Amino acid sequence: MTVMHASLLQAIQAYRETHAVTGLFAQCLARLEDKGFSLLRDPDASAPDVRHGASALIVHCIASALDDHRISPTEMDSISALKRIYAIEEGDLLALQKAAIHDLLSQEMQRILADEQVDRAEALLQSDLQRALDLGYDDYLRLTRSSLRPVVERLLAAARESTPGQQRRILRKLQKLETVLRIDPSTLTAIWTN
Repeated sequence: MTVMHASLLQAIQAYRETHAVTGLFAQCLARLEDKGFSLLRDPDASAPDVRHGASALIVHCIASALDDHRISPTEMDSISALKRIYAIEEGDLLALQKAAIHDLLSQEMQRILADEQVDRAEALLQSDLQRALDLGYDDYLRLTRSSLRPVVERLLAAARESTPGQQRRILRKLQKLETVLRIDPSTLTAIWTN
């Protein structure tokens, strides 16, 4: 893939409009826009200001991809290519952009949980987000737990005041979150996994 997809070009343009892109990273972005994905590795990828700028750009591109509440295969390929070009390895995004990643995940978790349940498409999106951000399972759980906790506690409080049939329906909703918590059915309390 040598030509950049239009959505990535738009994301880069939007990034330029909202961030002060200067210095060496500005030159790197110009090379990317000129050469597209035929640029296998930017020659300045190891420079600290380039790593910081590139990691911010990648998080911005992930956020832009989420405009339609999914990350398409083409968008995932573009994100992977940006990581390759700028030598962003697993763990680098979190180390360089922790606050931005936390904000992005909080926004997405609030949107996903707005209806207080997680459907199949939303579960797949969580997996794609984890992959796009190069987050390990434990990091993903730690970063999303603060968004999940209020929704889970609200549902459990409602279950404690409900009929047995309503309790079963609420517990079925919460089963979709079994990777991050278990529910004690006798006390209707959450047991969060580490």
